[in-house]
Amino acid sequence: ARELQRPVSIHTVQCFGPLAQCLGELKKKRQLPPKMYFHAYGGKEGTVDQLLALCGREIGQLYFGFAPIISTFPNSQLCTIVVLQSHHLADI
Repeated sequence: ARELQRPVSIHTVQCFGPLAQCLGELKKKRQLPPKMYFHAYGGKEGTVDQLLALCGREIGQLYFGFAPIISTFPNSQLCTIVVLQSHHLADI
């Protein structure tokens, strides 16, 4: 993706550790894709902060989409949307 300057779509469920390790290795090699979209994101607020630290905080670099089910999550999960909006990331 980096070589072709293409964005990637990422969908993970309960595997942030391996994802963070992979992104960290790509970052060290300067091979992170130019844009990343986290499809149907349902992770915690702290995970968003870690992803921003790993992948960059530039506007337009990271995007997060939310499944309609997000509205049924407990209030603690809904904080993720507020954090993302405060970072000017997409709520797709």
